[in-house]
Amino acid sequence: MNMHFTSKADTLFKLRGKIKHASVLPQFSFTIEMWEASGKDVDKLWNNKPKWANDLLIVRSSGQTEDKSNESMAGHFETVANVSTKSELNTAINTVHKSFHSKNPKNQIFIQPMLKNISISGVAFTRDPNNGSYYNIVNYDKRSNKSDTVTSGKVNDLNIYYHFEDAPLPKENWLSKIILLLKELKEYFKSDALDLEFGYDKYE
Repeated sequence: MNMHFTSKADTLFKLRGKIKHASVLPQFSFTIEMWEASGKDVDKLWNNKPKWANDLLIVRSSGQTEDKSNESMAGHFETVANVSTKSELNTAINTVHKSFHSKNPKNQIFIQPMLKNISISGVAFTRDPNNGSYYNIVNYDKRSNKSDTVTSGKVNDLNIYYHFEDAPLPKENWLSKIILLLKELKEYFKSDALDLEFGYDKYE
């Protein structure tokens, strides 16, 4: 597979069911243009909800300036977690909408199931974001059980793991999966400069 970066939501949609070393959660995505055309009513916009929509949800941004091949802008826009009611969902969508720096009608918002059993979360890089050096870096949080502590900067007690390309895989299973996922994605995107946000389910 040779994939190209599009929006965050569209890229995740294309990856779902196609990668070996991670699970991509299902989603419902829409543009700002679609949201405004619905009268900002989620029931009008999303009238055929899947079963997972009845559980806790997370509402995420997918701006046209996010997650491009030359810049990720991770953490720049709002994410609203633990959304349960229609009222909360409408409010969460509007919160993400307002966080976009531009009024581009093609900016997207997407809704996913809330990952409940997070034991580890973080951001992984295939190159050092500071100087471009060729080794993998995993910046992670093992204590808070939250998904956004690394990108938001809310926690100072973070861990960093460095892995050189030809080094043996780490002994920790979750960390080994992250390194294998980075290798897999580099092959898919034909790029050696990637970063990704991840959450690890403690029951995996």
